[in-house]
Amino acid sequence: MRIEACAVNHKGLVRLNNEDNFYLSGSFIAKELVDQPSCLTKLLTDQSPVIAAVCDGVGGAQAGEVAAYTVVSALGALMSGFNQVHDTEQITIAMRRVSQRIASLRQNDTESMGATIVMACIQGERLLITNVGDSRAYLMRSDRLYQLSEDHSEVQRLYNMGIITREEMNTHPRRHVITQYLGLPETELLIEPAYSEIIQLQPGDRILLCSDGVTDMLSDEDIAQILQNVPNCETAAQTLVTSALQNGGKDNTTALLLQVLQENE
Repeated sequence: MRIEACAVNHKGLVRLNNEDNFYLSGSFIAKELVDQPSCLTKLLTDQSPVIAAVCDGVGGAQAGEVAAYTVVSALGALMSGFNQVHDTEQITIAMRRVSQRIASLRQNDTESMGATIVMACIQGERLLITNVGDSRAYLMRSDRLYQLSEDHSEVQRLYNMGIITREEMNTHPRRHVITQYLGLPETELLIEPAYSEIIQLQPGDRILLCSDGVTDMLSDEDIAQILQNVPNCETAAQTLVTSALQNGGKDNTTALLLQVLQENE
């Protein structure tokens, strides 16, 4: 199985610095380039597990930027030896280790410093999604969009309890409050990553990993329309980010798209 991948990042039109970062099979945004728009494309094979992730930093000043970079720069070593998509224990251990590393960088107990993560692990034709925080993963298959991640957010908790509707989630005043993130001190909460079911990939499938800079500016219907109508992987990823910017670009924006190629592509 061959996979075309493209990661696109932009700091947005409002934020002064970029707290997003991504990881794509060993590559991530270097510290000195993090505030510049970036685009990375790769052609991946099933010779080794494919690991891809998007991180969104949390915290004031440079804290979020440092936290996101800490995650992506450590991910390769933390996931080395990973070769079974059902090995959620290894992933949970890796997430908690990098979370502890970020927590140790905090200057004081009152400083907020952390990062969300959404990660795709592909071994052969099998896909597993894991996430901590509210960065999302979607699967586009046969013109239908499925959310594979589970938001760790206050509005998701209220929705799960039946207190608010899905429509109310988009306008609720606490919609940006996350309940878990990497860097949360274990004295407050031991993080529990969310996991999708293992998915058998098919030619033509598209997996989107993105920060809330995309999902706050684009509805699921907007995302689905772009993925339906833009067949080229790089162009689709660029279009997602450009559309988010056109709709306000209020946050750092990252879209990482994985496209399972047909045999003749």
